[in-house]
Amino acid sequence: MSFMRRINNIGFFVWLVCVTFFLYEYFLRTVVGTFQIPIANILQLDVLKFALISSTAYSLIFGFTQIPIGVFLDKYGLKPVLLLGILTCALGSVCFAISNSFESAVASRVLMGFGSAFGYLCVLNAIYEWLPRSHTGFYIGISQGIGTLGPILAAGPMASASIMYAASWREVFLLLALLGVAIALMANSLLNQKKLQQKPKISTPDKVSRQPIKSILKSALTRRNAWMIGLFCGCNYFTIEYMAQNNGMNFLMLKGFSESTAAYIISLGWIGFAIGCPIIGWLSDTLGSRKNVLLAASLLCLSSAIIFIYSNTLLLVAISFIAIGFCCGAQTLGYAAAAESVSEKERAVALGVVNASVAMVMAATAPLIGWVLRHYEKLGPLRLQDYQHAFWVIIGLMTASVAIVIMEVKNETATEEALIPA
Repeated sequence: MSFMRRINNIGFFVWLVCVTFFLYEYFLRTVVGTFQIPIANILQLDVLKFALISSTAYSLIFGFTQIPIGVFLDKYGLKPVLLLGILTCALGSVCFAISNSFESAVASRVLMGFGSAFGYLCVLNAIYEWLPRSHTGFYIGISQGIGTLGPILAAGPMASASIMYAASWREVFLLLALLGVAIALMANSLLNQKKLQQKPKISTPDKVSRQPIKSILKSALTRRNAWMIGLFCGCNYFTIEYMAQNNGMNFLMLKGFSESTAAYIISLGWIGFAIGCPIIGWLSDTLGSRKNVLLAASLLCLSSAIIFIYSNTLLLVAISFIAIGFCCGAQTLGYAAAAESVSEKERAVALGVVNASVAMVMAATAPLIGWVLRHYEKLGPLRLQDYQHAFWVIIGLMTASVAIVIMEVKNETATEEALIPA
């Protein structure tokens, strides 16, 4: 008992460091959308170029590095991987703050995306290596919920603070760089303690690290279930991050809402996401069935998106976006399912596959919407109807997530390998 209590205490500090970085990188991921108008004006960006900076440049490098990071975590351990991610995010923030062109802004977001790619995988590594596994879905949900404080703060509160203190977006990103350095120093200090470098006996990292990397990659990459889970997660999650990173505030302002109100509606969506992640994870663990929970969440997300896109009533728009955020928490189950559907030596790579799939959906779909909007922009100033037409892409993604659940997910207990057999 005392041994397990010691492991849990140690594991808590390991998890705390990782989830703090996750919150930080999540803030970086979405705060660009809060400053869309001033950034676009200063760098002379149209909607497509802004989408390439805010989403595509970030998501492409984020996605391509997920699988290698999973391998590095297994091979080299948590501390060096975590510190590299934090410091790269800080460097990217400095570079973005001093960007004066589209090209330099893209390069800066690539740096941020590379650093951020380490965030969630480090959290998942800490959960699976250091925390008891009886309620893994719940642990992942709690972590996702805490991390979501990043985009919550990056929307309404950040917009209000920047107005109150007359802070430009350049000053904000310089401050974020300093915050990143502070988090790196904290992580280095905590993870340097000898007791935190002792591996818990509930995992077998040494056994994992001796496995040939080539065989681990081949086995994990050929598992169809991991890619399908990732596709579901990407379709399910896209809307809330797209609205925060790209055109959410402009779209809401065209409905007649003020800039401050639009920013707080975005924050409400992330609050829904923060609540939904642990609750959906808990429901799945409690009911013992992923399929029913995933299907209900996907259908509610689809119907809420239609209301959000076409309603102009403040109450309906706010409630529907909270519901979208809540239902996007269903992606939490995808990570748990991916981890459980492979052997332990393949787990980090499988989680990387899911994260990569989510990033690829973001990288491909955001510029597609931007391309549609740019077509309308050539005909004149963008209207509300133009956004509504472009956002049929979002409705299509959510419909696809429902189809994946119906066709690919088995109605088995959450502790079994509940998705498609490899």
